Amino acid sequence: MAIPAPSPQLHVAMKADHVMVAELKADKPSVNIPDEPKNPVPDGNTAAKINPIMPSPDAQVRGWEKSELCRACHGEKGNSIEPLIPKLAGQYSKYISKQIHDFKTDERTHQIMSVVAMTVSENDVDDIAAYFASQPKMNSSGQGNPVGESIFLNGNSTTTLAPCIYCHGKNGKGLTPNSSTFPVIGGQHKEYIRKQLKDFRGKIRNNSPGRIMNTITKSLTDDEIEALADYISKQ
Repeated sequence: MAIPAPSPQLHVAMKADHVMVAELKADKPSVNIPDEPKNPVPDGNTAAKINPIMPSPDAQVRGWEKSELCRACHGEKGNSIEPLIPKLAGQYSKYISKQIHDFKTDERTHQIMSVVAMTVSENDVDDIAAYFASQPKMNSSGQGNPVGESIFLNGNSTTTLAPCIYCHGKNGKGLTPNSSTFPVIGGQHKEYIRKQLKDFRGKIRNNSPGRIMNTITKSLTDDEIEALADYISKQ
């Protein structure tokens, strides 16, 4: 699908794990946004050979064994019930690993997760992330939100807000699977999305690379945040 490039010039150049995530310039008439990446269903050890982005089956099994405490809150397959506890189902493994490390180092803080993360050994972090990443992607359903959809697809040229789709992909289902930078957000709990956007805007949360999310959210109004959270949560 073709998404009109915003004006004035937008140039987002961020690297995660030596992969260029986005470099978008307004002098381009349009930007082609590919469909969300497809991960094959694991079939023995061939999964990692077919798609190196998909965690190996061995890592998935180890992750299930090591994630008992995580699953108690985030759900058996990463689909939590509590709206302020994020779904992890199908989330990128490197993004999950980064968040655990950030909680361990106080780059990101939470009264529960900061404590829990300290109980996770370095050897276990990637296996736990692999388990949740291997699950079917989080999803939801419901009527769309036209205002939120417009912001997600087109941004806001008046406030130079970049479209969310540039980094989070079609329907928020992700664009850069081998990256720790931009997560899957489509189908996430509305309440959780709302809180994270407000925390980024209020500089309560500051752990996005280069604090890009603090920059992006600073121009968002409460009404825009509500519309975005509503739209994204229904994808």
